[in-house]
This record gives sequence, C-alpha cells and structure tokens, in this order.
Amino acid sequence: IQLLGPSIAISVVLISQLSFALAVDTFGWFGLPQIDLSFGQLVGLAVMVCGIFVLKRYQVVAPEERAKDQVERVS
Repeated sequence: IQLLGPSIAISVVLISQLSFALAVDTFGWFGLPQIDLSFGQLVGLAVMVCGIFVLKRYQVVAPEERAKDQVERVS
C-alpha cells in the first residue's frame, strides 16, 4: 500500500471484486443463474480501470517524499 497509495489500493480491490462478480453472473458459477453481460457493465468496468491509471499518473506526492524518491533513484 505504501508504493501504490491508499486510493489506488482500494480502487484495485474494488475493481477485482466487481470483475469477479461479473464473471460469476456471466458464467453462472456457484449454481447461480446466468445473467448476460451488458455493454454498460463493460463500460463501467473500463472507466474504473482508466480511473486507476489517472490516479497513478497524476498522483500528488509530498515534496519530501519526492526528494526521497529522487535520492533513492540516484543511489
């Protein structure tokens, strides 16, 4: 979690849960009735995945952490 940050870590967990729930519904695992996968569900999952990339790309880092990272890269 230190490397990812709490926002991204929670987002990854939520996307994993939603992906598994979609797979369970689509394939009818665990004796549940099959539910067709809709375009809206796929778009929603894709938007959430894009959100992780945006969070990671534009993650705000405290100046002292940024300086520490730069020192570690040079070493």
